[in-house]
Amino acid sequence: MPAHAAEAVFEIPVETVTASDGTADVRGPYVQGRRGGRFVCLTWGELPPGGEFAKFRRAEICLAGLPDDAVSGGAVETVLGLSRPCSD
Repeated sequence: MPAHAAEAVFEIPVETVTASDGTADVRGPYVQGRRGGRFVCLTWGELPPGGEFAKFRRAEICLAGLPDDAVSGGAVETVLGLSRPCSD
């Protein structure tokens, strides 16, 4: 996705499970961290043809503290302000 796009949409699969103490927990292929501190990462970089990915920015989206209805409802939406003024 171009760096100058007006918006970017990421769909990250997250599953709600019930922990042994009866509370909700989240898991998924992109979920990281320990219970109570789970998060997902968005990583920006460049991948030149035939080259290796070079990361230049990363954002961690914390999943701890989501409202109960968000955890059990299926989808969560958030807006991140990750841009800064151009320096052209």
